Amino acid sequence: MDYSSLSLTDEPVKMATMNAIEAAEKAGVWISFGPNLRKPLWESEEQDYEKAIRKLRTEFQISLILLSLGKDGSRAYCGEKTTEAPAFLNENTIETTGAGDAFMGCMLHQILKKGYQNLSRQDMEEMLVFANAAASIITTRRGALRVMPEPAEND
Repeated sequence: MDYSSLSLTDEPVKMATMNAIEAAEKAGVWISFGPNLRKPLWESEEQDYEKAIRKLRTEFQISLILLSLGKDGSRAYCGEKTTEAPAFLNENTIETTGAGDAFMGCMLHQILKKGYQNLSRQDMEEMLVFANAAASIITTRRGALRVMPEPAEND
């Protein structure tokens, strides 16, 4: 199950999301959560990512944490290992809407292939590069309803 903080901002979607999370947990389904920083929706603009990552790792024992940083690339945290990959800045970018969704979709695809626990730095870097490439490609396509890149386009 994949959901984001946007579905937790208003009722009745908030309650429906919480019910879905509870059902997924009971069924043993993997859960993916995207915090989605949207400044107008949050009380604080604190951006200490490392502090937030430490808190998530300590309080919730999350196996794999991903941090997308737009034009600054992305990071992955698995156990005590951390790695990052630069973004693919594309001169043909039209708009960035959907780049984060493309990134996350490709990361979930890679997680299904490689798992999400005890990943090597190389595994994490390969996953990030693949997802960053797809996010870059998607920015060259106009509109919210885009065709996702084919896997061969990410090579």
